[in-house]
Amino acid sequence: MSTQLIDILIAVENGRLTASQAYVQINDMNTPKEPRSELVPTKKGQAALFGEIDDKEAVFWESPISDLSIFTGRLIKEMHMGVNIEYYFQAVHDWCAQLPKRDKRRKKSSIGWIATARNFMRSDQEKGKLQMLNAVNEDTSSKMSKFLANR
Repeated sequence: MSTQLIDILIAVENGRLTASQAYVQINDMNTPKEPRSELVPTKKGQAALFGEIDDKEAVFWESPISDLSIFTGRLIKEMHMGVNIEYYFQAVHDWCAQLPKRDKRRKKSSIGWIATARNFMRSDQEKGKLQMLNAVNEDTSSKMSKFLANR
């Protein structure tokens, strides 16, 4: 077992990481990193060391953030506040899947899908139904309310 994995397990045992946070870190640790050594031309004709993410509008499951670890990475602040990111990942996926094929809301960019997830969280928070990983104290709940209100 690697020392990085042991550190993650110890952090979970000591309460510094939740199981979801540990899952994301272990998944990131096990995901092969593909180096991009070639230069990729940008829109202005200049070369960039790393290509830009292809962020065309797409249905959720075909978008660049359809991987839970990437989705979670974009909502890291909410995750640290205790929000159940996996629940909202599934909620956005299911919402997209139930829309008719011709509905314009069915295709969004990655930024649009993250905004949709945050809107779901904000709506649930206003209804008192925000999905949290575990019981949180009132202080954390009020911080999350302020954070979502400013988005």
